[in-house]
Amino acid sequence: FFAERARMGARYAAVNNWTSTMTANFVCYNSTTAPSGQAPVAGMLGLLPSQVTVAHLGTQGTPDYRIQVTIQGVPMFSWVPGMAGMYMAPPAVASMPVQSLGATN
Repeated sequence: FFAERARMGARYAAVNNWTSTMTANFVCYNSTTAPSGQAPVAGMLGLLPSQVTVAHLGTQGTPDYRIQVTIQGVPMFSWVPGMAGMYMAPPAVASMPVQSLGATN
């Protein structure tokens, strides 16, 4: 699930020129804005915007420019006998080339 959310966030950010905050909110809440009037709340499967990192790699305006979304630091509970307990999910990383190359919307 986390790998798919990272991939989706990178894809939507690459074609829409979203800011890092908008992308993190989309990954967590499926909306570019966070729920209003309260401290950050857990989104899908407990994701928080603080667990989502957005990096812009390469040189803007060139073919090597891309957006990388990383989800890390998400605690998970395992019910596997003999291994039950809290663990950190492995980081999920997705990178997409920027396709809008300066479009504004």
